[in-house]
Amino acid sequence: SGPPPGATAPHVRPEPLPPTAHEDPRWPAGFAWVCLGARSPGAGDPRRPDYDVLAALLGSSPSSLLYRRLRDELGLGYAFEAWDRAYTEAGAWRVLVGVDEGDGTRVVDVVRGLLADLAERGPTEDDLGAAKRGLEVRTLVDTEDPLEAARSLGVRTRAGTAPWSPEALLAATRAVSADGVAEAARAVSADLITVVRPEGRRR
Repeated sequence: SGPPPGATAPHVRPEPLPPTAHEDPRWPAGFAWVCLGARSPGAGDPRRPDYDVLAALLGSSPSSLLYRRLRDELGLGYAFEAWDRAYTEAGAWRVLVGVDEGDGTRVVDVVRGLLADLAERGPTEDDLGAAKRGLEVRTLVDTEDPLEAARSLGVRTRAGTAPWSPEALLAATRAVSADGVAEAARAVSADLITVVRPEGRRR
């Protein structure tokens, strides 16, 4: 049995996700990768550029807040990246850091502390400008690569079902405000979970 020919299945709205469970990470011996992540808006949500800029502020660029704190000031992390990915129903915002044995808790505290600072005060004008310029350059570079341009077009338009263009993305990035980033940081901080993957002794 089943629906008659030509009938369409009823649309079933997804159930809301339950509250995020927060547990202290268990740190292994040796080098490990720690990922701090949270939900973010889904594809097509106008708030998405705020989360992209927030990721850039904690990314691997020498101008990022996380780079300056982890590498320049504390010497705790030398391999890290932050990014935000959109999916149909929701997105995922993440920071990934490689940590040596004994440094994991301090690294997590640094990331959480930077997010808390951004949530309270937002980025400075200089930091906001640097993050947005980095994203603009990345967008322009991606459009020059045919394979990356095709991939971005397929993903961001949801296979041609939603409007998107590099020009629109650039305009949205330039329009991001410090208040928008602060709101994104508050949402990420409230939903943040930590996952650790052991890697064994670093060679």
